[in-house]
Formats: sequence, structure tokens, C-alpha cells
Amino acid sequence: MSAVSDYKVPAGFGAASEDANAFEAAVLTIALCIYIALFASEGVVRWVLNMFGADPLIFLRDAMIFGAIGLIVLRRFMNHRGAPLVVGTVAVLALHGMIGYFNMRGLSPVIAGAKPFLSLIIGAYCADRLFRPKRWFIVFLSVLFVASVIAGGLEKYFVEWPWVGLKADIGGQAVEISRDWQIGGADKRAAGLARSSAHLSGLLSCVGILLFFIARSMFVRLLIAVMTTVGVFWSTQKGTLAGVIVIFTVAMVFPKRAAIPALKWTMLILLLLMIGLPLMLPGYIMPSGDISVFSLQSFYDRAARMWPDAWAWYAQKSVPFFGVGLGGIGYAMRMYSPDAAFYVTNFAAYEPYYLNSADNMFVYLYVQFGVMSLLYIGLIAFYALRQRSAYDQTTTAALAMLAFIFAYGVVANVIEDQISCLFFGAAIYILFRNVTQDAREPSHVVATPPKTAAPFDPYRVAFVPKNPTRTRA
Repeated sequence: MSAVSDYKVPAGFGAASEDANAFEAAVLTIALCIYIALFASEGVVRWVLNMFGADPLIFLRDAMIFGAIGLIVLRRFMNHRGAPLVVGTVAVLALHGMIGYFNMRGLSPVIAGAKPFLSLIIGAYCADRLFRPKRWFIVFLSVLFVASVIAGGLEKYFVEWPWVGLKADIGGQAVEISRDWQIGGADKRAAGLARSSAHLSGLLSCVGILLFFIARSMFVRLLIAVMTTVGVFWSTQKGTLAGVIVIFTVAMVFPKRAAIPALKWTMLILLLLMIGLPLMLPGYIMPSGDISVFSLQSFYDRAARMWPDAWAWYAQKSVPFFGVGLGGIGYAMRMYSPDAAFYVTNFAAYEPYYLNSADNMFVYLYVQFGVMSLLYIGLIAFYALRQRSAYDQTTTAALAMLAFIFAYGVVANVIEDQISCLFFGAAIYILFRNVTQDAREPSHVVATPPKTAAPFDPYRVAFVPKNPTRTRA
């Protein structure tokens, strides 16, 4: 337990005594390990629960990590130690949740829309555990990483997992245990032990980037980069594949002294792409024809159909400056009646409900939060660009993770990917804390002059007796 209790809950969540920190750290660390392990093996876990008719028990995973954080927050408020970061996040979600409630005429889409953002809070609370891990936690992540890569390779070329394609009914909603893309051969989308190929690629990318920057040996770094790239390639997720290739290339090309400036520029370019592409491309005629998994057809479909539908939905339902509200796009659209049929594409060939998943993080945020989303994204970029240029392993890993999230966010709604959102929240907190700590440090420090030694006297030294405690009579 001593290794677990070495962690401290971040100071931005309210000060705590040493004993309180030990208890809180132990609870949160154990919950985090179980949370990540269950995410990495969610396909297997859901399959086992389905055999016993206990599908809803999968939500105990989320309840456990939320409960651990809720316990910490409750203890601190009871002891008059506030948690300003939690209060601020909840206030933002409450504001946009109220707009969503009146817009969608129901509470269920607001709750469904708020759930993904809670992963940001989890990541912020677990920032030091993820980006400044102890040795045993590095071993834990490494085992999960290697097992996930091996499982992905086995599914890609050798085996068919029994849980692929199964569905369950949870609360009247048809829920996939593990998606069957009905694609075989070289184009097969491998998910390994995870629930889907997207989950596997997100897990391997985030954990792989983290382990890459923790490793000191160049050989180990290269091995991690190759394993991550190959594992993501097997999942056929092109957005994550492009993201990890960019991050690993920048990290290997630039020396340590230039790593942070290079990652800042990389992050900024990827952020501009994430914002600019869904604004500029809709309206252009996109090519069609090739439908292989590594073609650009899915990207063309986003530009020709998904993003324009999202903007049309925003124009119809948004409140000026504040967007549609929490739950206004993405998974939460399952929760309300399909009065959006005219503005949201009908995916009847794949799902029995109307859904627009945004397929871009900026689109997802802007539709829900409106102009306010530019403020939130701008603050994240501001804190990232304010990092010191001197090499620091934790800061470098956090910047690399943020750049990867923006790269992935060009073609995917990263917020609804639990593991990616977890690392996103952790990276944001690390960068935020670095800047706020630098601001609290004095701009100049007057150093106390060192004491000057007595002048060197060779004669005095030469005639000092070897044993000064003994003298001749």
C-alpha cells in the first residue's frame, strides 16, 4: 500500500492532510487500475455478463471510478476544503445542461451528454498517476499494452472471438457487446479484447505514447512505437494511425532540447486542422468509388454528409452563442424522439435510430456549446503554448498526448471515447498546473551570497598534528 499512497491528489482540488491524501490516493489508484483493465477487456467482460443475463453490471465500472472521485470530493467539502476545479467543471456542464434540457425537452439526453465529459474530471484527478507513474503502474500499463497488441494480432489473422457481433438489451436500448463489421481478410477490423476496433486503437495510442516518453532507452522507444503503430494498423482506424505516426516522428526527429517547441507547433497545426476542415470542406463535391478500409472514402463521407448535417442541425436547434446544449449531438441523440429526421441523416442501414456522431471533436463541441466552445478550446491551447521550452518528461508527454488528441479529433469525436478522454483530461491538468505554478513563483529571486572560505594557508595546514586530541607533555 505504500507504493499506492505515495501519490497525492492534485492541489487544484483542495488541500489535504498527509493521512487524507494517503487514503484518497489508495482509493483512486485502485479504482483507476480496475477502470483501465475493464476498458481494455470490455469485450470479454460484456460477453461473460451477457451469458449470465447481467449486462447492466458493466456500468459498475463507471460507478466505481465516479464513486471514488465523489467520495474524495465529499470528504473535502465536509472538511471545508473546496475543490474549485470540480466546481468549475460542474458549473459549465450545468449551464449547457440547462440549455439542453429546454431544447430537447427531457433530462435523459442531458445526462447522456454529460457522462462523456466526466472522463475529463477522472483524467484530471488521475493526472499524476498517469503522467508521473510509479514503477508498478508502468508494469501494469505495459502488461495491458502487450496483451492488447497480441490479442489484436490473434483476432486479425488467426481467431474469431465468440463475443463479436453479440448484442444486449439494456434499459430498452439495443447495445452492442462487440461490433461485427462483417469484414474479413486483410481488411478485418481487429478489436482484440476490447469492445471495438476504435476502443483498441484509442487504448494502444494513449498508453503507447505515454510509455514511449517514459522509456529512456532508444531501442525500447522504437519498440513501443512499432508495436503501437502495428496494433493501430490492425484496428484499421486511420485517424489514430495518422496521429501516432505524427507524434512518434516528431519525437524521434527532434532532439530533447527542441522537443517541447516542436510539439507546441505540432499541436497548434493539428488544432487548426481540426477546426478548419469541417468549416471549409462542406459544400465541395467529394470523390467516391473506393470503399476499402484504408481508402479516404470515410473522410469524404464526413465532409459531404456528416459535417453538413451537423451544421444544419445546429442552425435549426441552437440558442445564440450557447449552441444546442448538452446532449445535442452524438450518442445522446438516441435518447429523444427523432424530430431531427429532416436535419440528421438516417443511418437506418446500420442502426434503428437517427444519429449524428459529429466525427470531429470541434463539431461535437461547437454544436453543444456554441461560441463558448471556442473559449474552452482557446484556453486549452493557451496553457499548452505557455509551457517552458526546457525539456521535462512529464510536460513533453502531456503535450504529445494533447497533439495526438487533436489529430484524432480531426476525424472522430474523441470525447465519447472513454480512454482517450481520460488521457485528454490528464494532459490538460498537467499543462494547466505547470502554468499556474510558474505564475506563483517570484519573477526574480535574490540569492543569499555564499559564505567565503578563509584564505588558504599552506603553512598552517602543513603543521596541523595528525591527531589534534593528543599533545606531548
